[in-house]
Amino acid sequence: MSPGALFSHLGSQDMAAIIDAAKRSVCYAGPGIQAKPAQAMAEAAARLGAEMLTVCLDFDERAMRMGYGDIGAVKLLRDAGISVRSTLSVRTALVRRKEKVSMLKCEICGGREFRQEKVDDVFRVGSRHVLVEHIPATVCVQCGERSFDAATAESLRKKLNEGEPRSARKVELEVFAY
Repeated sequence: MSPGALFSHLGSQDMAAIIDAAKRSVCYAGPGIQAKPAQAMAEAAARLGAEMLTVCLDFDERAMRMGYGDIGAVKLLRDAGISVRSTLSVRTALVRRKEKVSMLKCEICGGREFRQEKVDDVFRVGSRHVLVEHIPATVCVQCGERSFDAATAESLRKKLNEGEPRSARKVELEVFAY
């Protein structure tokens, strides 16, 4: 891979390395997918959240017969909770990763540089406080303000308010008066 090149020839190992380095999101479009990039995508889904990955593949049996993909790799993606879209007549693969979100403006400090992180937060549910760990969030690099996208916020709302959330464990929480 040439530094600064717009397009490069990549083998499965190179694709996996690009996917492994992703900090925010990954887009993969191609005629098929091999085991190494699929494994990297599954690991990225665990690290970033499956909703942060976009996969479009050509499920034409001719593409599979020509060696463009491995059906076991597709199964690995689906088992990891990654949505796989069907796109016809794709014969070249594209891998793109995004490192920062820069179209937003922080409501607290006005900063415009953000990063994706998994965060922990405490929510009040009735008279109880519940700690939720590993929530995908957009975090302002300048001040640390965290925000959740609509899908994450709705998922949290449902988990916390519709029935009893299943606790992973109990923790002691210190309370201070201000």
